[in-house]
Amino acid sequence: MSKAALHFLLLMATLAGGATAQPQPWADCNIGKYQRYAQAQTQWQERLAALVAAVAPEHAALSDQLMRQQLQLIELSQLELEHLVRHEPAKLRSQASLNTWLSPFDAQDRQRLAARSPRYAELLRLAEAQKKQQPPHPQGDALQTVMREDIMKRPDFGQLLQQHLQAVKAIEGVQCPAPR
Repeated sequence: MSKAALHFLLLMATLAGGATAQPQPWADCNIGKYQRYAQAQTQWQERLAALVAAVAPEHAALSDQLMRQQLQLIELSQLELEHLVRHEPAKLRSQASLNTWLSPFDAQDRQRLAARSPRYAELLRLAEAQKKQQPPHPQGDALQTVMREDIMKRPDFGQLLQQHLQAVKAIEGVQCPAPR
């Protein structure tokens, strides 16, 4: 085969691969939008844990543990979102508020995604084990009381909450193109 023919085949393969490798703008937009939402959720969890540690250092370890569990759930939801966008876009509730986008994601969907993604399978296993095996933390009730009676009444908590809600509102304002 001539050098020109090889070059032509390579060019065609590159173009064909590029055409199939490029996700639709709808997919990119919705994945990006949800990633920004997940980042806002992560930031909220981190800031809340830091506030608890500053106000009630005796509850810092439990607050940190709860934050890490929430971060795992946030990562799980990101993987679920990417799965829906790429494989089952009709199930995605992208016209609803971000916290309901994954509502139709069920146990069968989780099994399919776990078979496809080792990271998802590991996070799912950890989340399920924590639900089943984790006895109530001895400081759990005390932390809830501190949250309700002190932290949630603080102006800095209100500011953090308002920042979070404003960030989510801005993210929800992003308009993605219609799916093709």
